[in-house]
Amino acid sequence: ALRERAEYYAARGVYSCATMLAERLHAAQHDDASLHLLAECYHHSGCARQCRALLLDNAATRALSAENRFLLAQCCFECGESTETVEVLLADSQQCNVLFVRKEALSTGPEGWYLLGLAMRQLKQVEQAKQCFRNCLQLDRFMWSAFECLCSLGDADAACVFNELTQCHDFAASSTNAAPASAVTGLINSNAKKPANGTPMEIPSNSTSTSTSILPRALVFSDTPESGVTAPQLPAASSGLRITTQPPRVGKKTRGAHRCKDSPAVPKLVFTTTPSPATVERSPRTDAYVNSLFSTLAGAYLMTTRFHPDALLRLDALPLEQYRTPWVLTLVGRLHFQLSQYEQACTAFAQVRRLFPYYLHGMEHYSTALWHLRRHAELSKLAHELSELDSRSPQAWCAIGNCLSLYRDRPNAIKAFKKASQIDPGFAYAHTLAGHELIASDEHEEAAECFERALAADPEHYNAWYGLGVVHFRLSRHDLAERCFRRALEINANNSVLATYLGLLLPLLGRHDEALAMLDHALELDDSNTLARLQKAIVYDQTARTEEALAELHTLARIAPTEAAVEYALARVHTHCGDKIEATKHLQLATSLDPHSTAGGGGVLQSIYEKLHLAENTTAIVNGAEAKPQIAVENLSQLQPQGGEESQAQSMED
Repeated sequence: ALRERAEYYAARGVYSCATMLAERLHAAQHDDASLHLLAECYHHSGCARQCRALLLDNAATRALSAENRFLLAQCCFECGESTETVEVLLADSQQCNVLFVRKEALSTGPEGWYLLGLAMRQLKQVEQAKQCFRNCLQLDRFMWSAFECLCSLGDADAACVFNELTQCHDFAASSTNAAPASAVTGLINSNAKKPANGTPMEIPSNSTSTSTSILPRALVFSDTPESGVTAPQLPAASSGLRITTQPPRVGKKTRGAHRCKDSPAVPKLVFTTTPSPATVERSPRTDAYVNSLFSTLAGAYLMTTRFHPDALLRLDALPLEQYRTPWVLTLVGRLHFQLSQYEQACTAFAQVRRLFPYYLHGMEHYSTALWHLRRHAELSKLAHELSELDSRSPQAWCAIGNCLSLYRDRPNAIKAFKKASQIDPGFAYAHTLAGHELIASDEHEEAAECFERALAADPEHYNAWYGLGVVHFRLSRHDLAERCFRRALEINANNSVLATYLGLLLPLLGRHDEALAMLDHALELDDSNTLARLQKAIVYDQTARTEEALAELHTLARIAPTEAAVEYALARVHTHCGDKIEATKHLQLATSLDPHSTAGGGGVLQSIYEKLHLAENTTAIVNGAEAKPQIAVENLSQLQPQGGEESQAQSMED
């Protein structure tokens, strides 16, 4: 009777009553079953340390059952004792290295392998963690969390775990544009090239998938975020600019590094209701349905972690009832966010907020997308809604930090991001946002610490590698900066922004040919990347290839006819060619386009005029320009004839 009533109360969450009865039962019987019931009551009550102490006390006098040993390991992990977790789980295997442990040797089963993988990842034993997650999936292929962890660790063969599932009908196979799950790994790793220095680096082909501009499904989600919401009272805004994540354009600043391929205009989420494939019975009770579902989801998720745009097509192949779930819609929003398609990302995230207002996962990306679009009212509304829903969630504090940053209150934004990381130290995105905000505040060493914490939580977080590279660049640690940028580009090889910044860095190391190759690659990924084209012209000029430099600059002038930096560059190249008339014409045009360029452009103007023997006219043009330049600093600093490392480092805050 005691056991039945204790289990009854525990099943209904009345743990105080369940604990009272479980204590009476354990005192009377003192066996493994009563011990497990009492320990579970402690654990579910939030008393992990008390549960751990109870199980350790009993382990000293007798061997624990498999379920009690797993619960003990779980409590040890929750208490931050990763080493002790490994010892408890491997106690019956007589091995300390999981690479030599048979997957059947662990008595705690697939859940034990999963917990062991988490502990190994916490201990930085990446290869052993991967093996643990593989063993877990081989024993139970539906342990989805293990698959997510395997993908996050950069295991390119993660999809092979689901090869058995792909033998059944695949939802995605019914779409002529979608790759089958068995080919996902090859599709992601195809077209590998080597950079100019011979170091192996995965670089995708220059063909761009049309799926980057496809919004999946045709079920019209017509609602849009309310645009007339009044922004709440926020602390006073501070001055200063913030790093943005917009595509690199001459005269624009960017925060973070995202893929910047411009796609054709994408229609709103307008869906066509197509019938499900007839070859699979749409019932959760059928094995074919479940296998096909997980095969499609696994392929889409793996593509997402590799920043492959074809993941949208695979998600589009899902049945309608599965597509309209918060996890799938959030993944769609995340994909568009990674592709810098912020309008489409906000549309997808807005549907999650409308259909599933309780869902928090992915809302940190939603708030950042609103930040990029400068939607003050919607971002303020989101921050208040998330904080009211759960003020102890990192997503809510990321939204608050983005909102404060948009209102130019940088100190409080940094505090909000740090609060998010304090709530969940393993939330890498909060550390990264704090790091980028600190870079904008010129707090480089503290920013580096934030990025290192982000990488400790997620070694595959490419934006943290990028941010750490920015810090090293601005501190003139160019070798370290190159290492970080290359690591970020290995993780996200389709990122034109990362390739551009590596092209900015390499000339400072005297490797102009490699810089040109990297800038060509950036333009292959995004032929409208104006910053890459400008830097390419500058490198041509530095290597005395003036004809190529002029050709690039004239092309750029047609793309961005109102950019003063382009005219400055043309003036300098014509100066090097000895064409004083053309140089003077472009210099005057640059001055008319940007009359307030003393800080960044004054040195450029002075240098060009001296070369033209027109120093007597310099003062007349330079004087009267007392404000800070309005165009991006990097576009002016790169035009310095020599050195310019300090000014060029300033550009890397993008």
